[in-house]
Amino acid sequence: MNRRRVGVFLIALGIILGLLVAGIVFANVKETEDLRAQQPKRLVAVAAADVPERTTIGVDQVGVARLPENAVPPGSVSQVIDSGADEGKITEDFKSQLKEQFTPARIYKGEVINKERLGKDALKNTPSFEIAPGKVAYAFPVRVNGGNPANERVLVALLNAVRAGDFVDIYYSTIEVSPNLPRDEAEIQRSTFAVNNLYTRRILQNIRVMQVGFFPDATGKAGETGKDERFLTLEVTPSDSLVLKWLKDAATLTGNIDFVLRSPVDTQPFPSQTIDFNMMQ
Repeated sequence: MNRRRVGVFLIALGIILGLLVAGIVFANVKETEDLRAQQPKRLVAVAAADVPERTTIGVDQVGVARLPENAVPPGSVSQVIDSGADEGKITEDFKSQLKEQFTPARIYKGEVINKERLGKDALKNTPSFEIAPGKVAYAFPVRVNGGNPANERVLVALLNAVRAGDFVDIYYSTIEVSPNLPRDEAEIQRSTFAVNNLYTRRILQNIRVMQVGFFPDATGKAGETGKDERFLTLEVTPSDSLVLKWLKDAATLTGNIDFVLRSPVDTQPFPSQTIDFNMMQ
């Protein structure tokens, strides 16, 4: 056998081996693709654009992607792909599930959207998201020291009579004498005849109690507070929060503040009224 024949033989053998290897690779790839095709698929909701934290998801921020069943994270917004499924309709279904949902944390483009990180489930231990729009939360202590008449404790909280979701009214009493009286006479009126110069007013009404004591932490547990250390977190308008702040500070100097628990069916405001010695007489 001459060299030329040997070369042709080796070339032919190489071609045959190459075809054999290519056939084996093709068979393996096809088998892998067949197995992958047999795996259940899901359409999952993904962020079509970055969704900033503490915002509401917009319909234009939601898209869909195909993932194998075993690659879908728990809690994802997803749906099994049936033969002939209308992916456009599924996308609209996803969008309806995510409509008006809050995002405590940022969701990046392409990220699978997880229901457990959205809306009330994700925010149930986040006090700020319990506040209604246009309102703020103001924490008021149960004990306010000082004042004239002297303050003691907010009894509805001390007696454990108020719960989150209840509504309270706030009363304030002051000793008021005429500013035109001489200093000595004014002091006699404040001390000896204090009851004659005592005025009680209903200052704020229908104030919702958000929480009594500590809010739950990330685990859903709230710390224990002693009766004298309790405080009421109240949901009020920004203007009423200024009133509450003034009342709390004023009560350490003069006057006396107290809270009254309302019936849940009494939602209308009571008439404004001031009680003094002459009326009580």
